Amino acid sequence: MSRRIVRLGETDTDRTIKLFELMAEVFEEPAAVLDRGYVATMLANPSFWAYAVLMDDAVLGGLTAHVVPMTRSMDNELMIYDFAVADEHQRTGLGRQLMQAVIDDAASAGISTVFVPAEAADAHALEFYKAQGGVPMECVIFSFETTGVVSEAIEPTLRE
Repeated sequence: MSRRIVRLGETDTDRTIKLFELMAEVFEEPAAVLDRGYVATMLANPSFWAYAVLMDDAVLGGLTAHVVPMTRSMDNELMIYDFAVADEHQRTGLGRQLMQAVIDDAASAGISTVFVPAEAADAHALEFYKAQGGVPMECVIFSFETTGVVSEAIEPTLRE
């Protein structure tokens, strides 16, 4: 049984759904069951990258990433958004190999910077990214939940 890393494409809807289920399990977070059409649309978007570590047809881990166009130069960066390896396969080199695969693919695509946000309290993730050669940057990310209602705070004449 050999392990391999694959970049998921438009025909990999089932594998991608398995990957998302694994991520929810590893992150210990609830996750909605995603519609196959929704996942297929994601996979068809060239700005969305997804990778899976496979052994036969079993998904052992993977990551998702998003190509981010820059405004200071005509360049892109790649943001790894989710990165997970099944608990029983952690500390076996899979994560390192997965990280290297995405960095290599980014370089091949002309992307010079790959970055990944990590929660300050997640010591395991911080250790892992540092061990891969990542350089930590001090950053605070704010999130805003929307209510689905457009704000009245902006005058209608200012909104286009």
